Amino acid sequence: MTKKKSIGDRLREEILKKYKSVRSFSLSIDIIPQQMQNYLTSQFVPGGLILQKLADMGININYVLTGNQSAGGKYPSRYNDFPVLSKIGLIPLDRLDIHADDRAFFNHPVKEKCFSTIVRGNSMQPVLEDGDLVLIDANLIPKIDDIVAVRFTDGDQVIKRFKESSKNEIHLISENKIYDPLVINRNKIDLLAPIVQLQRIIKRG
Repeated sequence: MTKKKSIGDRLREEILKKYKSVRSFSLSIDIIPQQMQNYLTSQFVPGGLILQKLADMGININYVLTGNQSAGGKYPSRYNDFPVLSKIGLIPLDRLDIHADDRAFFNHPVKEKCFSTIVRGNSMQPVLEDGDLVLIDANLIPKIDDIVAVRFTDGDQVIKRFKESSKNEIHLISENKIYDPLVINRNKIDLLAPIVQLQRIIKRG
């Protein structure tokens, strides 16, 4: 059985695709090697400013954080616009063009059932920050350890990591360990879809 890649594994993979060594890359963006080692061993997850540095150097932070890649790892050559929804799953997913609260641009193929929303709260820190914009592709079936958007039948919605699945239940966890895991009956779920990209909002001031 193939071992699931961690965030640290994917970060190392991305760095070594483009640079000769992790150490030289770290020094080039003013990250001390010990700090980078903590990221590579998944003791810590890179936060907003570090992620911005990585993205500026060509690292695919969407892949590093979520494990998802578009088109087998080759992203389209142009950005497309997607609807931004404050309440996911409330409307037919093939009618998003007329119900969107706003539009956002992502480097991802245009599809039906593909939309974005804004992260609220701190339960997924440091992987996702309050105010980040994420792209959700409801055409895809989420895999274990994916970050997912979930809408419940009572109207609540959350973004969590999809940790376990059984015939009747799913297990969701937060990245922020102050929050307890959730065990949810499948009958109480309207929508369960993976997050495939994010846009990090860097707060200033």
